[in-house]
Amino acid sequence: MSSATPITGSKAGITVAVMLAAVIAVLDISIVNVALTDIRASFGPPIDQIGWVSTGYMMANVVVIPMTGWLQRRFGYKRYFTASILIFTAASILCGLAWSLPSLVAFRILQGIGGGAIIPTAQSILFARYPKEEHSMAGGLFGLGAVTGPLLLEVKQPVVDLRVFKNVSYAAGTGVNFLLGVALFSGSYLFSLYCGAVMHYTALDTGLFNLTRELGGSIGTAWMGMNLADSTKLFASRISESVNVYNPIAQEQLVMIQRGVTSRLADPTASAATILGLRVQIQALIKAFNEGFLMVAALFMLGLGLVLLLKRPQPGIKIEGAP
Repeated sequence: MSSATPITGSKAGITVAVMLAAVIAVLDISIVNVALTDIRASFGPPIDQIGWVSTGYMMANVVVIPMTGWLQRRFGYKRYFTASILIFTAASILCGLAWSLPSLVAFRILQGIGGGAIIPTAQSILFARYPKEEHSMAGGLFGLGAVTGPLLLEVKQPVVDLRVFKNVSYAAGTGVNFLLGVALFSGSYLFSLYCGAVMHYTALDTGLFNLTRELGGSIGTAWMGMNLADSTKLFASRISESVNVYNPIAQEQLVMIQRGVTSRLADPTASAATILGLRVQIQALIKAFNEGFLMVAALFMLGLGLVLLLKRPQPGIKIEGAP
């Protein structure tokens, strides 16, 4: 079956199948993001290398997404979609069996080869099955499946303990995070529909545009990981310069820690020095994260500046690709 062949069959069955595929793909991303700290604890890599677990997946996506249209036409929706899910599933099992960080990254790349095609192919199948006047509803159903994935994550206990929302700061932060997710994902979805329905851009034109976002994501993840490691070392060095015998605050902290561990450890002096060193590392890491978030904010401001450079087309001038 080629991608040009109309898709027939149960709307409900096809909708459930593609929504489950979207849930699996999005859930995988959520699982990895949540588990990065545990992965680092298991394999013990430097903090600048743990980002390759995400970067490897996104780089594979960057390679596969532009080829998706051609592969759909070459093998047909059904075979290509099935193969992508099988590759993704097999790679997921291998990720669970990974014995080191390099093996995990390699399996994540294989997972990205399958996962990169799941969401665009699932969308194409859904739109091919629904008539054009029902595409908005189909897109809404697909989006519902995509956002449902993270709700099915993390543990044996309930995923969302509603009592935590009694904390006003936590509730406000969660609201901001929710609105950010709504804005990012709905904006991307809306823009893709606008390019196709209003501007009449081809799927290839719209997909290379989406490719730049994926490419930026992979580069940004790798860059931020390296920056976090370098900044942590720099801040640790600066803070350590102040932790000496001439600093009364440092000496006070050392004495307090030593008193707290005297009855529990054989060498309280050395243990207190070690604990103080760990505190220095934690403070350095916090400063490095703060610097990273400031860089992200600067990138948003840079993006705002680029938006201001966009020009409204003059009346009477035909836009390439427009009707």
